[in-house]
Amino acid sequence: MRSRFGFPIAVVVTLGASAAAASIAEASTIDTFTWVSTAAVGGSTTPSGTLTLTLPSITSGSAAGTFTSSNASSALAAAEITGFNFTFSDGLSVGLADLTAPVAPAAGSEVVNAPYTWATSNNLAPIVGTTPTGYYLITGFALSGYKNYPPSGSGLANFSIATAAGLLTNVGPSSAGITPQASQGVAANDAGYWLLNSSVTTPVPLPATAWLLLGGLAGLGLVRRQRQAV
Repeated sequence: MRSRFGFPIAVVVTLGASAAAASIAEASTIDTFTWVSTAAVGGSTTPSGTLTLTLPSITSGSAAGTFTSSNASSALAAAEITGFNFTFSDGLSVGLADLTAPVAPAAGSEVVNAPYTWATSNNLAPIVGTTPTGYYLITGFALSGYKNYPPSGSGLANFSIATAAGLLTNVGPSSAGITPQASQGVAANDAGYWLLNSSVTTPVPLPATAWLLLGGLAGLGLVRRQRQAV
């Protein structure tokens, strides 16, 4: 059967479905986590941090939190880290650039443990009465590297933020530490958890071709009704 304009209806429907599928695949979910401090050793500053993940819109899980489709490698999972900053209890801080594009001779790394899937826990409090109830990150990962802090020439400080893999009902503890040179302050060893603060799925507008296809399908319906009336 052909449309009014001579195109097979099956082809038009197939193209419309393909366009819709492509638009859905382009959506993404931005999950932002904040650091919940449980221990701070090394300074007078309360440790704080944020971790942002940009994940595919194909997610599963409800009461168990958010999940993404598994990645094929640690590198692919680490690439979904799109925002990061952390301030240690001694006042020194690191950011995403210190992991992905450090200034030589510094080196940074992002490692996500198998099965390379970002996931959160059930709605719980890791330490009842001390930490807030919410969805916590249970994916095991490690962020580490070196950073040259002022004063200039004082040497590199090594840092590490590591999270143990947890279960849906049991959040793994997180640790963060930095060992600066003597002139840069006191070494910090901090502990805490990553709490899901917000999760936003970006809307994906239909491309112009999809609107044209939808309009064509609507026109086909109108033509069909007119033929039935005759």
